Amino acid sequence: MPRLPYLRDEELGEGELVRSIRQRRGGGLLHLDRLLLHSPPVAAGWNELLGAVRTRLSLPPRLGELAICAVAVLNDAAYEFVHHAPALLRAGGTQAQLDALADVEAAIARDELFDAAERAVLQLALEMTRRVQVSDQTFARMQRLLVDERQVFELVTTVAAYNMVSRMIVALGIEPETAAGRRPGVDPPAASGRSNVHGAAIAWELAGPEDAPVLMLGNSLAADMRMWDANLPALAARYRVLRYDMRGHGASSTPPGPYTLGQLADDAVGLLDALRIGQVHFLGVSLGGMVGQQLAARFPNRIASLVLCATMSEQPAPAAWDDRIALVRRSGLQAIADATLQRWFTQTFRQASPQVVQRVREMILATRTDGYLGCATPIRNLAQSALLARIVAPTLVLAGEHDTAATPAIAQQLAAGIAGAGCRVLADAAHLPNIEQAEAFDACVLSFLDGVRGADRL
Repeated sequence: MPRLPYLRDEELGEGELVRSIRQRRGGGLLHLDRLLLHSPPVAAGWNELLGAVRTRLSLPPRLGELAICAVAVLNDAAYEFVHHAPALLRAGGTQAQLDALADVEAAIARDELFDAAERAVLQLALEMTRRVQVSDQTFARMQRLLVDERQVFELVTTVAAYNMVSRMIVALGIEPETAAGRRPGVDPPAASGRSNVHGAAIAWELAGPEDAPVLMLGNSLAADMRMWDANLPALAARYRVLRYDMRGHGASSTPPGPYTLGQLADDAVGLLDALRIGQVHFLGVSLGGMVGQQLAARFPNRIASLVLCATMSEQPAPAAWDDRIALVRRSGLQAIADATLQRWFTQTFRQASPQVVQRVREMILATRTDGYLGCATPIRNLAQSALLARIVAPTLVLAGEHDTAATPAIAQQLAAGIAGAGCRVLADAAHLPNIEQAEAFDACVLSFLDGVRGADRL
């Protein structure tokens, strides 16, 4: 039992501070939040500090999350480890690395599991947590292996901050929540894991009422399930939301490519089978929408309704994709990050929301090159208009007003090929309207889904 009571929703209300913490969490409040809010000034400062440490650093997320997991283990803070282990996997860590952290000191010698920078991170976490003092040798190693002094400072700050977090958690006796972070009867239930599907380990997360219809979300290329963080509170309030990482992305594995859209659709159905889910509403953005077309055409009994956003059925610019694929193969994701962000968001949004754009940049850079190339190939080869006539599920096609790839005209053409499909254009958005215009996007999707459910009840 905790040494102080967890505050309930009726005690907290829905003020600006509570809303900001929910937004950072991507959903319901954690037990930690419900204790912090005993002192709103502390909760506000905590939210700002840890929000910066988690989302606004130049330090690679993989190294930051590795440090946090190591600190949690060293402090016997199981609660903190449970919450950050999935983040390490999404940032490119492996299950074998997580397993090795059971003994941080021994893990430092595991050069078959950890590269030089990762081993240096573990050494720093060990010394700061166990001895406080950091040896000159360890500090000099960090300076050699990280890009610049800013990253060295950010790593030290991360280790220091999460020593504070872990020690407070242990001192207050904060308990792990049921099902990875949500409190039954208070927040939407959630669960997460990885399922072996057609030769790939597919990472997934479920959130929302357990008795609600399932809404499955399909990501864009170079993105993982974090791309839905802003949408999860609204969607999971009324639906059981299933997020997952496509093969080659996030915490999913990266089998040898290239892949096909058929494979990606088979992965989605295989995941539903593994989770014993029969039918879902499917919402896909960009690549996720291409997969959605395959699902609705080939597995009509599994798709109750379909939302296709920022997507198409034919590739209008294969030469541009040839150039993009060659550049990534030669120079990695860093070479296309800026251009990708310019396509994904309007200039107005990039200037007004630099922190959001930075988080998306980190998500792009966390994508493994082989995973990107594996999924980029079927986009380059996209030619599936013949499937559209086979789609019988109620369908809504969405486009961003300023999307230069999947333009509003392309969206209208796509909708015209699907019997009874509607089409909506979201103002002041480019290729990722679910992030750029999250509130309008959520309202549009929920209105459509609720209409489908209403028709089913008649």
